[in-house]
Amino acid sequence: MRGRTVILIAHMMSTIVNDDTIVVVENGRVAHTGTHYELLDKSTFYSNVCSMQNIDKEAENKVAREPELRSTAPDLLKHPFVTGELDDLQPLNHAARKF
Repeated sequence: MRGRTVILIAHMMSTIVNDDTIVVVENGRVAHTGTHYELLDKSTFYSNVCSMQNIDKEAENKVAREPELRSTAPDLLKHPFVTGELDDLQPLNHAARKF
């Protein structure tokens, strides 16, 4: 999603490992910001969560950057997940189905 700002709340670190900026929130406050690699070094909390989820930084990076996987991402973005104006979003019934 180049050229866009996306706020994504994730509990699965594999979802965000290649994002430009990751914000670590601890006890309701921003504790650290940075890339995956920066946070592995400076945030014990982030590093521990990645370890618990078996996120191998080299393997995860290679898988997420494979061209054949990246080429399908734009197609996924074409599917509508919600309808309505920003102040009245309604989930679509088919949003949870597999594409």
